Amino acid sequence: MSKVKITAGIGITVLISAAAIGWLLWKPAPENKVSAVTPERVVKLYKVSGDKSASGISYPGRIRAVKHAELFFRVSGPVIERNLTYGKVVEAGTVLMRIDPRDYQREVDRLTQELEVQKVQSSLANLEYSRNKQLIASKAVSQAAYDSSVTKKQAADAQLKMLEVSLQIAKDKLADTVLIAPFHGTVSDLKIEQYEIAAANVPVVTLDDLREVEVKINIPAGNLPNASIYGLKRYLGMQFDVTFPGRGQRSLQAAIHEFKPVASEESETYEVTLRMKVPDDFLVLPGMSVEVHGIPHFNSSREKRLTLPFAAVFQRDNRPSVWIYHPETGKLELREVKPGAPAGENMLFIEEGITPGEYVVAAGGDWLTAQTSVRILNPEVLNENH
Repeated sequence: MSKVKITAGIGITVLISAAAIGWLLWKPAPENKVSAVTPERVVKLYKVSGDKSASGISYPGRIRAVKHAELFFRVSGPVIERNLTYGKVVEAGTVLMRIDPRDYQREVDRLTQELEVQKVQSSLANLEYSRNKQLIASKAVSQAAYDSSVTKKQAADAQLKMLEVSLQIAKDKLADTVLIAPFHGTVSDLKIEQYEIAAANVPVVTLDDLREVEVKINIPAGNLPNASIYGLKRYLGMQFDVTFPGRGQRSLQAAIHEFKPVASEESETYEVTLRMKVPDDFLVLPGMSVEVHGIPHFNSSREKRLTLPFAAVFQRDNRPSVWIYHPETGKLELREVKPGAPAGENMLFIEEGITPGEYVVAAGGDWLTAQTSVRILNPEVLNENH
């Protein structure tokens, strides 16, 4: 009996000891690096650009409004209304100027009356023709009389059409005494004062739409893209920073709009036009000097010059990836990339997947998701010009 108790006691002791050892050795399972609900994280951004040895080129340019028009009257006369000032913003359809319509209105009235008289004469000529047409069959009138009525009818009809055209021309001239804005714009120049004589087809006011402007730069032949004229379209839309010398560090983004395939006679360069939207809080006017930064060496492999910090590239689903930050929305985008060779200390060439001007999370990508709320450690990078 005592042996049984001793054996049972030993068994209980062993079980308790094993449980104690198991509790001491137990560790909680490691948490996933990315949880379903992620807290706000602080990240450092890196702005994508080429390596310093193959950096882009800066070109000078000048601002011009995309919509620019020198407006004129199509008729002459004294200006009786001109409620315009420099810098005034007008909407499409706004009356800009008027010239005295008196003489043009009188011409419309005169031709209107002549047309009424001619309608009566044409009616009489048609009646005579109809009557003679019936009588000629029975030989009640001579052939000469019939031919005369035909001629009178044709002449009356022609005169009627001519007067109708003349009246329409006179009405158009009367309408042309009013100068109307063809689009939303700002008055950039005034070339005539009220009560002065406006000459037909001579500009009297300049209108510019300053909500969208363009910059023209000139690129030498040695930096033209290695592409056919039909392949240039793949460069359209590429964006670059535009700065305004003497106006601080503010920069805007302009996109390539078109290439001019004819060389300038003076400089033997080729004109490239970029367009950009103008923000409401920054004044941009035609004629301003600007600099366009980061234009690549088009005849080189643009993608192979792009670099990122080593720490920006991480593995997600066994694929090299980076996080792209979009300043407009504050959101992250997972992007697969193709890494290249090392590009110096702590840097890596990226052959595919990123473009200049994009913002990449410089490190810690393993801990982020597309839903992660981020706070930027170095917000100044969002305003850098290069």
